[in-house]
Amino acid sequence: MKAELRLHILSFLYKLPPFRAYAYKRLPRHRSGYKHYWVDDKEYTLGTKKRIAELPAVDKHPTIKELRAALDRHSPETVLEAGCGYGRLVEQLKPYYSIQGADLAEEFVAQAKESGLDVFQLDLVSPNASWLEQHTKQWDVTYCRAVFMFFIDHADDTRNAMQTLERISKKKVLIWEWPHVCDYMKKTYPSDMFEYHPYPVTAG
Repeated sequence: MKAELRLHILSFLYKLPPFRAYAYKRLPRHRSGYKHYWVDDKEYTLGTKKRIAELPAVDKHPTIKELRAALDRHSPETVLEAGCGYGRLVEQLKPYYSIQGADLAEEFVAQAKESGLDVFQLDLVSPNASWLEQHTKQWDVTYCRAVFMFFIDHADDTRNAMQTLERISKKKVLIWEWPHVCDYMKKTYPSDMFEYHPYPVTAG
């Protein structure tokens, strides 16, 4: 009962911009281990047994239809999903594009490879210099979703990751993020290379 009441109170407060701004500023971040994660006013407790990629609502944003519509506007021959997790979207988009995935987590990369996906390990913030040189303008379009929320508090990390994406992308970088992150990035990184799509979008 206490947990349910607490959830109702937090869900109500979270709709208020002042509280939301305070929460994003004060609550522990993903990097240090988020205690809670909100999607459509539902709260998910994150512990060692539950990763963000396993949350039921996360992979529904954006939908495959919306992803394809955004990608097709740029007629890509090659696509990269940066921060692909275990490759669920890569797998669903594979019939339509020559697509690869990249993620920082070794366990996600290993799991994606076991599923037969073309996925490799990549640190967007601190990529290997020789790798970066070899893969300059490698992919027509690179996209990521819910990636920058992991280090939005760290300006240097965010800037480095954006520079990496811009370096390896030939036509466009598509970014889906939570509204506060997306708004911040629009103001801070207004380059024509980047196309921003704020969450949430309609699940399907």
